[in-house]
Amino acid sequence: MEKINQDLLNDVSEKALSRTDMARIFSFYTSSDPSKRGIDQNNFASTEHPLIVNCAGNYACDYLFTTDKKNGRLDYQLIYVNSGRLTMFAGGREIIAKAGSVVLLPAGKPYNYTNIGSEKISYFWVHFTGSEVEARLKEYSIKPFPIVYETRLGNHIQQRFHTIFDAFSRRAPHFERELSALLERLLITVARSVIRVGEKQGVLFRSIKYIGANYSGNIRIATLAQMENLSVSRYNFLFKEQFGIPPTKYILGLRMSSAKELISSTDLSIKQIGIMCGYDDAPFFCKTFKGFFGVSPIEYRNAYAKKPRKINKSFN
Repeated sequence: MEKINQDLLNDVSEKALSRTDMARIFSFYTSSDPSKRGIDQNNFASTEHPLIVNCAGNYACDYLFTTDKKNGRLDYQLIYVNSGRLTMFAGGREIIAKAGSVVLLPAGKPYNYTNIGSEKISYFWVHFTGSEVEARLKEYSIKPFPIVYETRLGNHIQQRFHTIFDAFSRRAPHFERELSALLERLLITVARSVIRVGEKQGVLFRSIKYIGANYSGNIRIATLAQMENLSVSRYNFLFKEQFGIPPTKYILGLRMSSAKELISSTDLSIKQIGIMCGYDDAPFFCKTFKGFFGVSPIEYRNAYAKKPRKINKSFN
């Protein structure tokens, strides 16, 4: 593989996010066979070595996208959100990973994630497997989704990713073993730098579960606070500390995500979809949708029909 200039790698986010409706992707694959340098061609589990890096990269864009793995993957995926926010769904749970967050997606379980609205997003990712993966993760106390880790050493984590990218680009003799060592250093850096958000904020579980089941209805913040035996002000504080946004915006995000899915996967009318997502007034629903995603429901449906891969697929 041709060597990648390190300054270009360090500047990937800024360059990607300065170009409207464009994406910047760096993807690296263990196989030297060009026909096997795709994300799906590097989806495997192996116990041949303790730690094995299948692929890694950096994805940045300023348009709406979704990565949807309905059958999951055979390997693990570690994501570091450099800028923007990702909404992630797995196992019936939803979390929001904001800038500076690390999330581990387990092997063998379906998941999907999307950026919020038309926010600019940049994140680093690595897929890995091996005979000692579970033991290493346990040793370093890195737990899978729905735990979210906020990092104190974000720059160090980015540097670890860049050393992995550099090893891929150089492909020196025994580079697979070099990647294994660099992955372990990355895991150690994550373990040293994180705060466990998902564990720290478990007190809100009841209300989060209620929101997930009733977001299309009329939800009062006072009702949610009462479920957790908290005042409204304390509830709002804890909620924003956990998710980075107030509960009203969280509920809005669920409604808009549901509307987006219905628009792209059904032939229901925009009015019907609005009602299903909690909006009896179709014009207000259309205005809200456009304010959230930057395009109207009709524009989104048309774009999805014409360019489904651009709107709904990322590269990892």
